[in-house]
Amino acid sequence: MLSSLFWKKAWVWIKNYWYVPALLAYTLVLWIFFRRNTGDMSELLDITKESYEKQIKSLNKAHSEEIEKRDKIIDVYGETLKSIEIEYNVRLKDLDRNKRKEIENLSKDYEKDPDKTIIKMKKLFGV
Repeated sequence: MLSSLFWKKAWVWIKNYWYVPALLAYTLVLWIFFRRNTGDMSELLDITKESYEKQIKSLNKAHSEEIEKRDKIIDVYGETLKSIEIEYNVRLKDLDRNKRKEIENLSKDYEKDPDKTIIKMKKLFGV
């Protein structure tokens, strides 16, 4: 039979290290409670895995659609930019023609009145 000294020492140890027996009891209760449901856990893991794969497929599809839309927008942007550049060049040529005509008119006017021509040229060219 165990002596009272052993029980006193055991009680002191349990008071100091109370978490060790509590952890062992907690583990034992969980093991007893959940040991019968291992089949349900594997089914739950399978369902979780399938859900994860569906979500990944959905995200990949959405990403692909977003990339396609972005590429279409970039194409439209490029076409618009080209048309603006073409229109700019056409208007620039028209502007150059108009300035040439004005310069020709000014050179004709220069022969008649050089002072007025100089004033017109200053206004025209911003000098």
